[in-house]
Amino acid sequence: MSESTFELLQFPGTTLVILVPVVLTLGRIAGYRPPPLANSRALFAGLLAFFCGFAVDRVRHTKFGDWQSVEPYGFLALVICLWYVTARRVIADERRLVSLSDEMRAATKIQEAILPSSPPSLENVQIAVRYAPMTAVAGDLYDFPAAPSNCIAVFVADVMGHGVPAALVASMVKVAVSTQRGNDGEPARIIAGLNAVLCNEARMQYATAVYLCLDAVNRVGRYSTAAHPPPLLWRRGKQALEVLGAVGLLLGVRPNEAYDDSKFTFDVGDRLLLYTDGLLEAENAAGESFGDAALPTFIKEKQDLGAEQFVDLLLKKVLAWSGDGTRERQEDDITIMVIDFHHPATT
Repeated sequence: MSESTFELLQFPGTTLVILVPVVLTLGRIAGYRPPPLANSRALFAGLLAFFCGFAVDRVRHTKFGDWQSVEPYGFLALVICLWYVTARRVIADERRLVSLSDEMRAATKIQEAILPSSPPSLENVQIAVRYAPMTAVAGDLYDFPAAPSNCIAVFVADVMGHGVPAALVASMVKVAVSTQRGNDGEPARIIAGLNAVLCNEARMQYATAVYLCLDAVNRVGRYSTAAHPPPLLWRRGKQALEVLGAVGLLLGVRPNEAYDDSKFTFDVGDRLLLYTDGLLEAENAAGESFGDAALPTFIKEKQDLGAEQFVDLLLKKVLAWSGDGTRERQEDDITIMVIDFHHPATT
């Protein structure tokens, strides 16, 4: 290669050596400041070493491949600095991941603490509950608020969304339920009170809910719902499934929304099923929802099972329904509550 040709090839590199410092200097004078970057000093040192090596070789017109060249050493310095920056970021990410894992475990324990440790006990009523969050924490919530003697109050809610944000709102709803004790036995007023709290204290947060008060002596139930999936009552004597379909507006939309009470009767042997939409909307590979294709048949076929066995099998069934044949694929939080009405114990 002739000397003139070599000098022509070197010209772009020499131009770069001149322009880079000029551009950086003008940018500094103009007030440009690069955005904050973790380990920026190490990264800058590597880039500076590489540029200096490149600049020295361009100025000296050192041929590529000559081991007396400084540029390879500058490039080595850049690689070392990049490795250092990468290692620091990996370590920092690992620490953040450990911290987040600890926080999620703490959040899980807190959420478990706000759920009832066990259902209320009544001699002629058996209650079984299964709670299956999609992630470590969930927006589903259930409770058994204080109720008059021989009655059971039941509350089930589902906050829109998943994970920590939904769990935080669910915790607030739990506290709000406890503030409605003056409305014992009046589901509509309790739901309206919860709606007012959500509208005023957690704007743009929405939830569905159902509140029931069951009189086990007179076998009468009162309930009010806020866009929640309807309770299902299996009437054993009639071998018929009744949908308790009264529906109110979603919680969190309008602060002064009015809700209505609805009544129903039940008999010995009947079974009441409460749940969140994760049970209904689970889909199989063919796109069929569990609520439409399998739930009514399951309730009828498994009516002879006790409440605990029934709810266990139902949860396994819906999780298998939404699987792909090799693993379960839960796509929403699931809460299932079964209430069986029995004959009072006789002596």
